[in-house]
Amino acid sequence: MENMNTEEKDPLIGSLFEDQNSHVHEITKRLSAGGQGVVYRTKDPNVLIKLKINVDPSTNEEIIVEGKKEYDTYVKSILSAKIIDVPKSVNITKPVAFLKSPQCGYVMRMLDNMVPIQKLMFTTNISEPLEHYKQTGGLKRRIEILAKFAKMFSLLHSRSLVYADISEGNLFISESADATATWLIDADNLEYRVHFTTCTGTPGYQAPEVANGIKNSTYSDVYSFAIVAYKVLTYKPSPFLGALQDTKNTETTDDGWEDDGWDDTEETTDPTILAEQGKLPWVDDPLDDSNRLKTGFPINIVSSPLMFDLFNRTFSKEGRENPASRPTMEEWYNVLNNATKALTTCNCGHTYFFKEKSCPFCNGTSSPKYICKVKNIFNLQKMLSDDEEVGEFVAKLTPEQSVSEVVMGFKVFDMKPNKQFITKEELFETFLTEENENLIEVEINQSIILRNISMSAFLIDANAKRQIIQPYTSLEIPLVDYFKIISYLSEIKSRKLEFKRRV
Repeated sequence: MENMNTEEKDPLIGSLFEDQNSHVHEITKRLSAGGQGVVYRTKDPNVLIKLKINVDPSTNEEIIVEGKKEYDTYVKSILSAKIIDVPKSVNITKPVAFLKSPQCGYVMRMLDNMVPIQKLMFTTNISEPLEHYKQTGGLKRRIEILAKFAKMFSLLHSRSLVYADISEGNLFISESADATATWLIDADNLEYRVHFTTCTGTPGYQAPEVANGIKNSTYSDVYSFAIVAYKVLTYKPSPFLGALQDTKNTETTDDGWEDDGWDDTEETTDPTILAEQGKLPWVDDPLDDSNRLKTGFPINIVSSPLMFDLFNRTFSKEGRENPASRPTMEEWYNVLNNATKALTTCNCGHTYFFKEKSCPFCNGTSSPKYICKVKNIFNLQKMLSDDEEVGEFVAKLTPEQSVSEVVMGFKVFDMKPNKQFITKEELFETFLTEENENLIEVEINQSIILRNISMSAFLIDANAKRQIIQPYTSLEIPLVDYFKIISYLSEIKSRKLEFKRRV
């Protein structure tokens, strides 16, 4: 359901609702609308109310769903979602009390100062898009937030759970531009994939198969998430509403006969409907430029090549018509998570990918930084020493030939006095369910100060001098052009971080 009313026009502002525990809640602000209702803030900043709403098609008026039969059915469906075993690291609000019968709705608790992710998207009342983009956290905060949501959806999908209604109104984020807390607020449709029997969603965010009447799936979740991500990053209204949105709304075949009760052949050309049905090329399709859109930020400056590949696999003709061809949410998380580390900060305040020669937002020159290349190192001699068939061959390898290196990603360390961190993800193998931790604090000023804030020891190699940085100790090295940090994982594998200075 679309957000039909503005906060000023919403007739429910100031209304009182009583829950089943006889607590009365006064609505103060409309927060968001999704496929299953509208969410409101109350006088208690930690309490939200979700109302199940239907829209009268003749008047466009929003009407609270009421009635004993409707209430009983609604409560039963919400209770089934409430008992689903959700991973602990997935922040999702759940009902704490239902409204009193016959009004269909419930009360839920939320952290203070949370707003819909819609606040990171472009709206027509934003007069200075470039400044607004920066003031709301820029590219770095946007990708960090999207990565957190991708991780939560990936964890849900790992348990075969479908969220079903991913949209701008159901994903909540910290209001402060300095924070990246993320919450899902609508668990109404959360269900195991094998049990899902309906198709639901918010217009503008539904996958084509759902818009065409096929039940929701993890594949449709991916599609909806990609639409949210695209709008947040590019400031464009949709991945599909480009040059072709100027076409006529409908096209009717007129065969010259008067209306005799037979159905005319009517084929819609409404771009919004065609987009939902998967019949329009996406605006950045590399194989079809018929639907380009000049407004917003170019996709190549707000996404890495790997991010663009995920968008294309989701929105291409193949992705629209074959849901199984879309990337998984875990792929989205891995790519977005790596992208957060490949960003640098310009003097203008914007963040951008370090491979750009200058800031694409102001054309300013790149500031000095260290580029850290994260590698997995494999010792082939030790890996294959027990294999008789290749043992003789391996024994003849030189030390250089016996080592295999695989690049895992990059991380940027700006040469500024603020504190930066090397995390567990960079130094060790981690699992999706693990929380990332800061292990080494990095301070770059007149020299480089490394503070080991973990219980592990690491090898530091700088200026051909090798030193061990013990747990909870510090090490200072000069501003060299190149240095390494090595974490030994096993006899056959280690993690190497190569730092190269770029001025």
